[in-house]
Amino acid sequence: MLKYVMKATEPDKEELGRLFLNLDLILNNKERIMADADMRNILIRGVAIEGLYVGRTPITLGGLLTLWEQNGWREENSFFYHAGGSPLSGMCIVDIWQADKKKYIVDRHRSFSKICFTAMEILHRLPEAQPTPLNMQTLIQKLNATANEGEQSCGTSN
Repeated sequence: MLKYVMKATEPDKEELGRLFLNLDLILNNKERIMADADMRNILIRGVAIEGLYVGRTPITLGGLLTLWEQNGWREENSFFYHAGGSPLSGMCIVDIWQADKKKYIVDRHRSFSKICFTAMEILHRLPEAQPTPLNMQTLIQKLNATANEGEQSCGTSN
């Protein structure tokens, strides 16, 4: 008997940590991130859809923000960032950040088609991802610098 096994990509835990520790900052700057190709196209290793027979679809930061808004990849304080499984069996395993509990969990999801194929359709409608020099660390620095400039300009002058 021949078995097909697909090993999930090992996530970059440091970059994932930056994403989720700064989630409010990122969500508050969603429009800015989506408008800037370098910010929108940041890739984090392990943020993807992976399926037996369908391969691997990496998800950019902009793609993730879109899925959280449009596709059920966000359920209240639970933010999906990886899904994998098999379209034949329908099995789907999702990796989730639970913001209110500040922890990662792995859970079985209702169906591969609902969570993965629908997400891939949405991702294919987004602008094609281009390589970017930014990573999560530089993004957070840029967003914080802009926030600090805004606070300083709102200060009172003597």
